[in-house]
This record gives sequence, structure tokens and C-alpha cells, in this order.
Amino acid sequence: MDKAYEAYLNSDAFHLFLDKTLRDHACEAVEELCGNYGAKDFITTSQLHSIPAAIQSGGKNALTRLIDHQRQKNSNEKKKVFWNFMSNQISRTIESRDCLYMAVKDQLASFLEDEISAGDDKPLRNKIKKMNKNKIDSAISKVLSVYCEHLTSHYAYCAALNSVSPPERRE
Repeated sequence: MDKAYEAYLNSDAFHLFLDKTLRDHACEAVEELCGNYGAKDFITTSQLHSIPAAIQSGGKNALTRLIDHQRQKNSNEKKKVFWNFMSNQISRTIESRDCLYMAVKDQLASFLEDEISAGDDKPLRNKIKKMNKNKIDSAISKVLSVYCEHLTSHYAYCAALNSVSPPERRE
């Protein structure tokens, strides 16, 4: 990896991206997910706490295994929707504007090589694509735990807010 890229991953600007942009991104995604949830539709806090534990023990691969296991295990459709949502958030294959991959890719745009510049040279284009993928994956491994912390914290907040009857809610 190039030195400018590595320096950026350790910079205040990247940490601001982690603390502000990704937090806002996670909160918006959770609010969209939970917009029409009832109190019984939220997953349990123990399931929520399993997310950071999985990341700490085995990174993105362990989180993917947890998500797959939870999707197969849950019979409640709203809870399956949550685990599908989590899968989409960390997926590299779904290029939705609201997934972590695209947020990181957009943030790193100035450090990624233009694949089109390779023209018809397929080996060069594949090399550029692989270099870009490695840069994005490297950044995701740095931000995944923080992003999921933002996401699960806001999800727990929404669940708690939803469990309070409307007159008791604080604005």
C-alpha cells in the first residue's frame, strides 16, 4: 500500500470520518430499518451484544458467520430483516449507497486507481481492481468494529425508545 494511503488511515480526517460520517450513516440506516417496528420486532440485546464479540474474535469473517447463523435460526420475519440488513451493511457485493463498503469506497476515492485508465489491458485492469479492493478491505477492517458499535448503539436506542409508551417519550 502506498504511504499517502497509510498516512490517511492514521489521520485526524479519517478518524473524523469514523466518528462523524460513519456514525451519521449508521444512525440513518438504523432509523430507516426500524421506522415501522413495534416493540416486539427488535432483536434481543444478547443478539446485539454478539456482534462486537464476533468482530473482536474473528473480524468480518466471524461477523458474517454470526449473521448467517442468526438468519437461519430466527423465525420472526422482522428479526430476519435485521440480520439481512446487517449482511447488506457489511457486504462487498451489494453496491447500495447505504452499505459500509460504499461509504468507505466513497471516502477513499482519491486513493483508488481508475480502472478505466487501463483501457483494453485486462491484466492491468484486474491488477488495479485488486489493488483497490485491498485498500477498501484494509480500511473496512479498521472501521468495522466502530461502525458496528455506532449501528448497534443506535439500534438499542431505537428499541428502548420504542418500548416506552408515547406519552412518556422525551423529545
